[in-house]
Amino acid sequence: MEAAVEASSLLGYFSLKEEQLYSIKAFMEGRDVFVILPTGFELLSKNVSAGYLDHESSPETMKNVTAGVYSILFMSPEQLVENWRCTFSSKVYKKRLIGLIIDEAHCVVKWQ
Repeated sequence: MEAAVEASSLLGYFSLKEEQLYSIKAFMEGRDVFVILPTGFELLSKNVSAGYLDHESSPETMKNVTAGVYSILFMSPEQLVENWRCTFSSKVYKKRLIGLIIDEAHCVVKWQ
């Protein structure tokens, strides 16, 4: 938990919301976490590389995803299942991927 607080401080967030702390703690304990909180984090201004995948993503974005350029990746459940399952199942990604953020989570019909 201290690492999460330190990381947020490095990114310029000196206080986390109670929901954020609870979610981070649960994630760090190895539990599955499903969180819906308002967006607005200024990732790029904090030097955090983030990408968004949808059906209109550019070839450059897709190349960056495959190369593991992004620290955080947002996508719909459809993109994960239909187009990127093999990439994210690879040994390389399994070693580097710490979390996956699903946009439009209301589309998820079964959570395991």
